[in-house]
Parts: sequence; structure tokens; C-alpha cells
Amino acid sequence: MKRHSAVAVFAFLFFLYGCAFQIKSAPPLVVGLSENPPALETPTPSVVDENAPCSQEKLFNQVWYLLSLHYPPIDDTEEMKNCCKQKMATGKIGECFNDKNSNYIAPNENNDENIDTKGAYGGIGLVFKEVDAAVVIVEMLPGPALESGNIQVGDRLVEIDNKSVEGKNLAGIANMIRGKPGSEVSITVERLGVVQPPVVLMRRKIIVYGTGWTIIANDILYIRIREFNARELPGLIDALRDNIKTARAKTAILDLRGNPGGFLYSVLASACLFFNDMDTKLITEQTKKEPIIIAVKDEDSEAVRAGGDCGAYANLPLAVLVNSDSASASEILAGILLERGRAILVGEKTHGKGTVQITWDLCDKGMLRLTMAEYFIGKNEIKVDGIGIMPDVEVKAKEGFVLKPLVSENAEVDIENDIQLQKAIEILKEKQKTNPR
Repeated sequence: MKRHSAVAVFAFLFFLYGCAFQIKSAPPLVVGLSENPPALETPTPSVVDENAPCSQEKLFNQVWYLLSLHYPPIDDTEEMKNCCKQKMATGKIGECFNDKNSNYIAPNENNDENIDTKGAYGGIGLVFKEVDAAVVIVEMLPGPALESGNIQVGDRLVEIDNKSVEGKNLAGIANMIRGKPGSEVSITVERLGVVQPPVVLMRRKIIVYGTGWTIIANDILYIRIREFNARELPGLIDALRDNIKTARAKTAILDLRGNPGGFLYSVLASACLFFNDMDTKLITEQTKKEPIIIAVKDEDSEAVRAGGDCGAYANLPLAVLVNSDSASASEILAGILLERGRAILVGEKTHGKGTVQITWDLCDKGMLRLTMAEYFIGKNEIKVDGIGIMPDVEVKAKEGFVLKPLVSENAEVDIENDIQLQKAIEILKEKQKTNPR
């Protein structure tokens, strides 16, 4: 695996996993989506003998070295070291220093080699989140779990291959479920307080579409962005080119509900589409050592990634749908559009995950994920972490409403039961009356 420096990598990576500090429920986790983590920058021989076998002592020395190097000022005490050693058993090492996004992923939970860069992975099609310390299935993509008929939305995940998920972080649980297509995994769930018999499923390739779109209300382009992965940006550009440039649609709705985040470069390039002035800072990353200000033109490849369409939709009337599961990178896009006055946000307060993580490989083939920075949005450096973003128009979702799975580039909507979408349509129709394009 290619080695990277921490400074070069962390500015480009947002991780999809984990619940934000002091937030009870994490954004939904699609089992299997992740960036390819950088390899461990091996500490100097005086700290860790690179050629020695991977003993528990060597493993912890690596972990502690990375914590000391990239997470200052961490308490260099025996109490802190003992806490970290104990928490490695569950992966929740960040609990020792009040950071639930920093964790250790054991080698038996690390299946990142089964994920490709296009958002495909070997799995069963589950989307889950943490709710009051339980892991709850919130969506089922087309795949083995849905087809079995034995697992349902709302079920609580209890065991994977007869191993309890209690106390494990979401990333570790996802990696336990992932695996090579054709291999089997046993899933045990609890439904209405009753533990169900284990269900053995065969993993197969699951593709999670980053973007899907459709035309609604005659002339409104509805675009759902499921997450900011390698497939999202081309889909967003195609949807805009095919429908806005051809005048099939006059306004657009970006649906970021349930979007847990993704690549930083992808969300910045997406923002690039809707502004003329990209010199002004979009976000500030406050690292443990110094602030880093990022405007799209600071990342010289963003305009290229946007296919030359930067600013092409700067005058397009926009509404953005958000909810409590809109997190991380999706909060950056929503926050930038809100702060610049480029869109009206509709829905519920966002999740409030305003931190950046980076991951290293360890000698035991496990991984260490650490928070490297907190980001602040726009000229006014708006804080997101632990707070979230309030929409312009707050609308609670109808009880029991669930977004339809995004299973292709053709998004399905349920306007009749989606009162948040209804409100966004109403707002854009009023805009068209007062300012027709």
C-alpha cells in the first residue's frame, strides 16, 4: 500500500464512520464505504523496532506514538496509557480522551481490501446507525439481507458470526459484515425485544450509488446525494448538464438527508458548481497545531474535477433538504450554501459532525483512526461539531417516513408522504413566481 504523509493526506479525507462527540445517534452507516487508508509512517527505531514481530507491546507502542505525534496535547500518564490499552479491546480508544470518532479497528474487523474506489464492496446491503447504544438497521439496499426476508428495518443488530456487537464502534461492525463476495456471514438481530434465529447470508458485490436524480413537479430537478464518494461528482455534473443546461428544469433540490459524508475533495468540487467567486475561503480546518484555510482555488484540481463547470450554476435557484443524519461532508455543502445565501435549507437540524479523521495501518493489520482537525464553515467560521446546522425552514418528517433506497441513477421519490420535499417544492415554485428564469 502506498505510503502518505499525514499532512498531505488529512486535508483530503473525510471519513464516513463514527458518531460525533456528545451526539447520541450517529449518521447511518452504509456497510462497506471507506477511503483507502494511508499506510503507517513507521516510527523511528528508537520508538518501535520495525523488524520485530508484532507483539502487544509493539502494537501499543505504535498506537501511542501516533497519539503522541498527531493528537497533542494528550496526557502522557500511566492512567491514560492504561485506559487506551483497555479500550483497544472494544475499539473505542477515543473514549479515553473524549473523542468518539477516534478508534482502533482490530485486524479481524478490517476488511478494507474488499472495497473499491467506486463505492462497491462485498456485503449484504445493510445501512445502520447507533441509537441509544443499540445498533439499529435503518435502511436495506437491494441485496442478500433484503432478499432473505428475515431482516427488517428497525431490527437491532445483536451478533455477527456469533460475536456480539455490544460495545463495538460502527466502523468495526461494518468491517465485520464486509467480506469477499461469495463468502458467508451470520447475522443475528433482535425484533420487538425478541432475539431472532441467526440468518446466514452469502456476501455479494453491493454498489452504493452516490447520486440519483429525477424531474418532479414538471420542472424541478431533484438530486439525491447519498454520499460524497468517487461516484457522486460525475453523477451530480451529469444531472445538472442534462437537465439545467437543456432547460428541462428551472430549479433544483439537493437532497442531503441521510448523507453521512465522504471525500472532502468531492464536496468542495460540488460546491464549486454553484459559485462564481471561489477565492473566498469555504472552510477552515483547525488542526491540533495550526489552522488551514481552504478555498476551492487553493486545491488546484477542484475545477478540473468539476469538469470545467465551476460557477456554471451560480444563478440556479436551490433548495437543500437536510436532517439529523446529514453529517460531516454533507454539512459542509449545506453550510456553505446557507452561509453564502445560495440555497434555502429545509428539514431538520443536521447531525453536527465537524471533524476530520485520518487512518493508519498498524503492525497487526488493524487500523488506527484519529481525529486530525475540526472544520469551520465560511467567512464567519461557523462551528458545526456538536452543534449541527439549523435549516431556514424547519419541517419534521412524517412519522414512519423512510427515504426510498438509491439503487440506480434514477431516484425514486414519495412526494405524497415526504412533507419536507413538499415544502421545498412549494418554496421553489414561489421563487419562480417572483423571479421567473
